[in-house]
Amino acid sequence: MPTWVKDIGGASFYAWSTMLYMVASIVGASSGGPLKAALGPRKGYASAGCCFLTGSAACGASPAMPVAA
Repeated sequence: MPTWVKDIGGASFYAWSTMLYMVASIVGASSGGPLKAALGPRKGYASAGCCFLTGSAACGASPAMPVAA
């Protein structure tokens, strides 16, 4: 764990990334049922995948951990 905290730039970034992960997992779990009911299983799964792909691409494109938008 100390090596990972050092790699990302400090404990403050660890706290932010952990908190955002928890918020995203709660929002994702609670919106899964309504999304499936509104769009159907295939479109709901596809839109969730597109959302994940967009977030992953944004994270991969950032030049460093502290990027201001």
